Amino acid sequence: MTTPKASGHYEGNVVAEFLNDGRLVRLVEPFAYVDPFTMRWDVPSGWEVDGASIPKPLWSLVGSPFVGTYRNASVIHDYYCDTKARPWGAVHRVFYDAMLTSSVHPIRARLMYAAVCWGGPRWSIETVNTYHEALEEYLRNSREGSGRVHRPMLGPEFDDVASYTKTTTKVVQFPFEEDDLSWLEKHLAADEVADDDIPNFVDAQIQRMGLASTEVD
Repeated sequence: MTTPKASGHYEGNVVAEFLNDGRLVRLVEPFAYVDPFTMRWDVPSGWEVDGASIPKPLWSLVGSPFVGTYRNASVIHDYYCDTKARPWGAVHRVFYDAMLTSSVHPIRARLMYAAVCWGGPRWSIETVNTYHEALEEYLRNSREGSGRVHRPMLGPEFDDVASYTKTTTKVVQFPFEEDDLSWLEKHLAADEVADDDIPNFVDAQIQRMGLASTEVD
């Protein structure tokens, strides 16, 4: 990873109201984090977060995603896990950077970063062109209604091939238990793993354990 250009900082404060369901929190003011590489992570007012992006075993460690010095980082992380507007690796990393900005102890921040890399959501977004699929359906319906239809008879909606796209998002998670948290705590406390290597370190352990991911909504 390249050298950061500046220290991270927040813009605004987390001003929120707890909703009646006892879980959701709604922001009543916009909030943002500018990471050490000067990339902005905006969260709009009105957005509802529930801390679900933080693996449950971590809740026993921090109390809840909305308590203490973890709160600001949790709001940023939760929003981008919900919207999936950026790659999952970058979203988990900004959680770590934001925790350090919030003065979370570096050892604790490393542990929580590793935990979300392990048990947090991972998503892949695929965009495919559906022009030929749409064209075939149009021709099929036209033949059923009025006999054979030739390409010159198609309407202008088929002139822009690039406009026919379909985007699908797949989200998976790996199982993460209390014992896994203890294992991470033991190995990361020795400070033998560089920050940038934590995702690969986690993935290597997942492979050694033979864990299978589960697709989630």
